[in-house]
Amino acid sequence: MGPVWWRRRWLVMATWDETAKVLVEHADADWEGIWTLTYAAGRATADLCVVAPMADAVELTYAAMDLCEAREELEWVRPDLPARCPAVTVDPPDPVDVDAARDAIGRLITAALARAEALLGCELDLADLACLTRTTTQLRSARRIVHGTAGRATTNRGRS
Repeated sequence: MGPVWWRRRWLVMATWDETAKVLVEHADADWEGIWTLTYAAGRATADLCVVAPMADAVELTYAAMDLCEAREELEWVRPDLPARCPAVTVDPPDPVDVDAARDAIGRLITAALARAEALLGCELDLADLACLTRTTTQLRSARRIVHGTAGRATTNRGRS
């Protein structure tokens, strides 16, 4: 169990699984929702590196970097997102909760991807389309790494 910090001054005690469920259910299906889910997944992945076995931590670091790049892509096109969106973080999981943490992170990434792909179906200008295309590529890479490294580091950045 760890605190969930909302930039908007909310503090809630919750497990990683509970936090992921709340975010997936309540994050909007728009740019703000994608940013919030991506931010939470990125921070959670970085925190997971602290307790994961070293070989997995290296790969998870690449996933955290992919998520950071995805978030930065969103901020490049919509620089006001960090000021408008809740930034959610959780404490690092206990070492016994690594698999549950991976599942929670996977759900956050999948939810961000679903929202991004839904926006891709809308009428977008060229900058928004390019941004979402790059963002979905980074999100897919991070999801592959998060789901694919448990106990078997690949050192190829999880790319297929």
